[in-house]
Amino acid sequence: MINNAYTTLGLKPSSSITDHEVQGAYRKLVAVHHPDAGGDDRIFRAVHAAYELLKTSAARRAYDAARQQRIVDDLVRSTARIVEEFYEACAACAPRMEERR
Repeated sequence: MINNAYTTLGLKPSSSITDHEVQGAYRKLVAVHHPDAGGDDRIFRAVHAAYELLKTSAARRAYDAARQQRIVDDLVRSTARIVEEFYEACAACAPRMEERR
């Protein structure tokens, strides 16, 4: 999965970005990175994958929604991990607190 399709194509995420802008960025990068032009195949594949994710407004909306959901999911997992570590630390301190009483 592309880390950030917009960054790969050299674009800034925006709701006003057009299909034409995405296609222009793609064509510019393909001209440089296509293996037939001496470019790196890995970069070319990443550029092509990013273009496929963003080439239409419907595709961009789906990509943006999935990306936003991943951000929320990551935040929830991070928060749960912090809470769990807090309770583990409290549990480790509980015996010492009992000794002080």
